[in-house]
Amino acid sequence: MQENEKKSILPDFPPEEKLQNQNKIPQQDNENYARSPMMIGYMWAMNVTSAAIEMVVPIVIGVWLDNKFHTKPLCILIGLFLGMAIMLIHLIKFAKE
Repeated sequence: MQENEKKSILPDFPPEEKLQNQNKIPQQDNENYARSPMMIGYMWAMNVTSAAIEMVVPIVIGVWLDNKFHTKPLCILIGLFLGMAIMLIHLIKFAKE
């Protein structure tokens, strides 16, 4: 009875060779090969969110400057074009990767 109790308590571990082979990641040119699908999704979400923020923040700063200096459309338009340029540069970098 004691042997059965010991067997049920102790987990059945695979040999160390199997563990070492399971942890090896195949080396390929594609960096995304070793990344999980969830990690790739987070990467896309982060890039899209940062591109949206890069577009909105200069416009908000332009609105604030227009209200402060009473130059209604000027700073908003500058912020709009600046935000679009920054976002475009970011998206081109992301597309190249």
